[in-house]
Amino acid sequence: MTPHALSIRFTPREPVIVASIGGQRYEVDEAGVPIRIARPATENRLPHVEVEKAIAVQAGAPMHDPALLAAIKLYHDAPSQPMVHIAKIRVDPAGNMCLNMIDGIQVQLGQPEDL
Repeated sequence: MTPHALSIRFTPREPVIVASIGGQRYEVDEAGVPIRIARPATENRLPHVEVEKAIAVQAGAPMHDPALLAAIKLYHDAPSQPMVHIAKIRVDPAGNMCLNMIDGIQVQLGQPEDL
C-alpha cells in the first residue's frame, strides 16, 4: 500500500434487541444505536424491550437512555444465568424496569442505577 492510499473498513451494526418505542419497533445494537425499523424475521428471533416513555430515535445515533442500555445489558448477561428466562423487559415512563419472565412472573427491578 502506498503512503497516499486510503483504507476503509466497514463493520456492520448487528441488532441485539427489538425496542418498541412510541408505537414503532426498532432493531437496536449493543451500544443502544437504532439500526432500522424492525423486520418480521428479526422480531421473532431477538429479545424485546418495551419503552413506555418518549425517546428521540434517529437511525445511527445512540439513544442515551440509561434504562434502555441497562435492559440491553441484562439481555446480554442473561444467558450466563441458567434460571433466567426473560420474555420481555418493560421500561415505564419513570425509567423503572420490569422483567416479564417466560413463566408469567414479573420482576420489578427499579431504576438502572439500582442494579
